[in-house]
Amino acid sequence: MFSSLALSFLASCVLTILLLRVTIILAKRYRMFSYKRLRDIHQGNVSRFGGVALFLSFWTIFFLHPLLVISPLLWGLFSASIILFAGSILDDLKEQSWLIQLCFQVATLFPLMFVGMSIEFIRAPSGEIFYLSHIWGSVMATLWILFTMNAFNWLDGLDGLASGVGLMAVCALFFLSLTPQVNQPPLAIMNATMAGALTAFLMVNMPPAKIFLGTSGALFLGLFLGTQAIVAGGKLATLSLVLAPFFLDALWVIFERIKKRHSPFSPDLLHLHFQLFRKGVKKGTILFSYLATSGMLGILALQLGTQGKFFAILLLAIIFILARSIMSLDALRKETYNAKYDQKGGRR
Repeated sequence: MFSSLALSFLASCVLTILLLRVTIILAKRYRMFSYKRLRDIHQGNVSRFGGVALFLSFWTIFFLHPLLVISPLLWGLFSASIILFAGSILDDLKEQSWLIQLCFQVATLFPLMFVGMSIEFIRAPSGEIFYLSHIWGSVMATLWILFTMNAFNWLDGLDGLASGVGLMAVCALFFLSLTPQVNQPPLAIMNATMAGALTAFLMVNMPPAKIFLGTSGALFLGLFLGTQAIVAGGKLATLSLVLAPFFLDALWVIFERIKKRHSPFSPDLLHLHFQLFRKGVKKGTILFSYLATSGMLGILALQLGTQGKFFAILLLAIIFILARSIMSLDALRKETYNAKYDQKGGRR
């Protein structure tokens, strides 16, 4: 089993390196570079088609695996990823409106719902299990996957963030799949394959990035992790803890956008990584902090039970809300001071 997992990782890593090399060469030859958006902070010409290499390498290696057993859920995920990839690659070519992107994301979920993917139960912190009807389970699964996809798309705003944090989450799910309580070798193979692809991608996505995941890569990674967390018990809580700071940041930004009467999907610079960068924190420092945080939370998630994970997420939520509130108050004080300074004629 170990040799099979190692082979999946290495094969995916090597193929991704080759595909990325081809993608970067083609991008330079045909000038397929990232169009500059208002929220972009990178310098120079960088391709946004890294998601193509991630998508192709993952599915190629996974379908070539000798131990592969094709299940309905696997076909559902594959079909969903194709729909998502087709829609999101359009956004990488030319930025689409948030409504068009959302329509493609919703269409992505139909194959998954068709094969019966749903959240079957919720385990309370006390250990009590609450079973859900198929309708409610499907609704919750839909909302969860949509949120996970968009959270990763928003996280892909700084070099290495989405791919690095995604790698930490994939590693946590990989080790969880091999525990006696879960014991799902097929999911371990999927995670090993994705880990190999992300490891290779991170090599060229570290600051300064030579290529970006783009919408296609970030949404595909979010789709992969979101569905992985539903398939087996224990993964939903594990992924929620590993990604808690980034999920909380996404919820915070959604709340701020709604408060300002903007669309929850409208692009801006409200995310924590943008705020830290604007305060003068270097890209490498932000990336290291995010990877260290998700890595430590991944280790913690593998040690804790459901109750421990719940209280850990609750504690992180309290800390996060306090920290963002302090940052908001500090920004408000500076704006008030600058406004008074202007009124007194301090600026010309």
